Order: sequence, then structure tokens, then C-alpha cells
Amino acid sequence: MIDWTALSSQLTTPVQVTDVNLWLQQCVKPFDYVSRSDVSASLGAVSNYELFEQSSGLCMQSASCAFTNCTSGPFRDAYEPFAPLGNLAFYQSVQLDPNGVFPVLTDEEITMAASLSEDSQLPAAAVHPEHPGDVSAAVRFAADNGLKVSVKTSGHNWMGSSTRKGTLLLNLSKLRKYALPELPSGGIFECNTVGAGDDGGIVVVEPRVGTMDEDMYYFSESVTAACKIALARGKPAIMRAGGGQIVDEGLRAVEEWNSDPSRPPFHAMTGAAGTVSLAGGWLASGGLGGPLNMRKYGVG
Repeated sequence: MIDWTALSSQLTTPVQVTDVNLWLQQCVKPFDYVSRSDVSASLGAVSNYELFEQSSGLCMQSASCAFTNCTSGPFRDAYEPFAPLGNLAFYQSVQLDPNGVFPVLTDEEITMAASLSEDSQLPAAAVHPEHPGDVSAAVRFAADNGLKVSVKTSGHNWMGSSTRKGTLLLNLSKLRKYALPELPSGGIFECNTVGAGDDGGIVVVEPRVGTMDEDMYYFSESVTAACKIALARGKPAIMRAGGGQIVDEGLRAVEEWNSDPSRPPFHAMTGAAGTVSLAGGWLASGGLGGPLNMRKYGVG
């Protein structure tokens, strides 16, 4: 028996042991054709903005991705033939659609599959770290208790690899964020060279806004190191992103930065979907679009 209270005592936010009924309400019911939201009805699909910050921390981009490879479990027959990425549009908890386009799945069927099916990929518990110390504590606890770890920001992985059965899930959505539209200078930094020296003479000249002394420059070894690489590549600036940030936040931060005519305008290249992790899967692995060889060529 795992002592989850011992882990909670080491964390900023208590650990959440997986509750299948809470998962059903937060992560599956939005796909129910019977009770879908007005937004989902207008889109003809469920937006990940409705899912990825739910309190359970368990939601994936598609309800089917709580099962092996996003292609098994009770939703496997709900795929539209040749739909891009096997997108699950909706299901019906009771027969409602007169055309019978979507399969009928009861709440009992879904929760039983999530609880008992070998294909279920729900973690044992979820942690929402708010700083690196929370991450360290969770990983140490997992190692001490023989648990594997899975990591997720927005559950956008179509192979379902950001949720794994019986693991301790680290949901990064509460980690500190940097480049935000309300404070772009918290994460976008100009890199200038000054003087000459063994260290290259590189400093970051953009002051942080909102500090006690607004004239103070924000120096950081990590930012300075990143600036060295940027300047070596002929780039005048860098963006710092938190582990739990999404593309939407980063792009809006750049847009806000560029709205100030006193600043040099910048351009950021990202993935297309706003809820994709900004600093995670896309930048780290170059995308997961197999048919387009995105991993091979690293173009996202």
C-alpha cells in the first residue's frame, strides 16, 4: 500500500489519487454528444482548452487517449475512417443522434473499462508541482516506492505517452511560467555584447518589469548561457518558457512584445495548436507527425 499522504506532506499541492468517476466527469463527459457544450457543438469537436487544466490532471486531448495508443478501450469504434490522427469527435451516453453517427456508451461501460481493462492507461495518482522542489520530491517518492513516472503538460500526445498505467503522473500545468502576454519581459530577453572578455562579454539588457527596482537588470546564468548560443547563431534574443507553458501563451507574449514600437520585433516559430507544450514535446523532439517525417527532419 502506497502512503500518498507521505508524498502530499512534501508537496505544495496535495497528490491526487486517481478517481475514475472524476476522470469520467472532467475528461470524458465533454465528449458526450448528449451533454456537449455550446462551444463543442459549434466546433464539432472538443477543444483541449476545456480539458487540460481540469483539477484531476488526467485529461488527454481525446478521451480515447486514456487507453493504449489512443486506439483501444471503449472508444476504439468511435473513430471516423481516415480522420486525421484518429480524432474522436463524440459518443452518446444515451441514443440521441437519429443518424447513429456516434456510438452509444454508458457511463458504467466507460468507468469499468478505465478501472479494469488491460488497455487502461490511467496513472495511479497525479501531482501538480509548482516549483522544482515539488518535482524532485515526487520523483524521489516514485523511486522509493517502485513507481514509474509519466509527464504531461496538456495531454496533447496522440500516442498517449503522456499518461501511463499505474505511474505517478507529473502534471506540469502549475509550474512557473515566464513569457506571458501580461508580462512579456518576464521571459523575452534581448542579448547584447558589451566589451570583450573571456566570457564573451554577453549580458541580458532587458529589465524585468514589476520588480522593486525597475532599473535593475535581470541576470541569470541560464539566460546568459542561452544568449551566448543565440548570438553565436546570429539571433538577437531568446525566449524563456516554463515546463508547463503552452504555445498560445508564448505567441501572445511575442505579440504583446511586438506591440511596443520601442522594442525590436521578434518572430517565434512554434507548432500550430495553441495547447501544445511550448517548452516540452514540440521543441524537444521536433513534432510527432509520422507521415510527414517530422521527427526525422525536426521541423515540428
